Amino acid sequence: ESFVFDGTAKLPEITIHDETVGKDLVLNTDYTFVCENNTTVGTKTITITGKENYTGTRTATFEITNAKLNVTAEDYTVTYDGKAHGITLSGIEEATVTYGTEAGKYELTVNPTYTEKGTYTVYYKVEKANYDTVTGEATVTITAKDIASTDVKVTLDRESFVFDGTAKLPEITIHD
Repeated sequence: ESFVFDGTAKLPEITIHDETVGKDLVLNTDYTFVCENNTTVGTKTITITGKENYTGTRTATFEITNAKLNVTAEDYTVTYDGKAHGITLSGIEEATVTYGTEAGKYELTVNPTYTEKGTYTVYYKVEKANYDTVTGEATVTITAKDIASTDVKVTLDRESFVFDGTAKLPEITIHD
């Protein structure tokens, strides 16, 4: 029998039947048992010891398997604003998260962020004791900002020149 980890003690129902006598043994009358460390993932051993009309010990095992982490990753799309942007992960409480910029390589402990126009793939690995490891990827997309946008201000250092036969060009400053 197996159980999925949830942080609580697990124990399968124990039934011991004596074929010769034709009865099920009674806990604390015919036998006792001990099962330790039955709250974490792994193979667990139950040690059953005979009592009164029964002697000796016997063992039985059961499994506690990893639980599944419910991790979600959100792609991020934004118009260029000069600020740093990265992916968002949820369901990672008390977990260790590592990131990478290449598939299968999780060498960063901080979520990478990007500021320039482009599409960037961020790979992640989420690990937590007693849970299956989760890997995945999400994308950060930064699109170019339209220079005609109303929040982009264009300033000229001069608005007029006196004609003297030479080309004139004001100094242009663009403020975002």
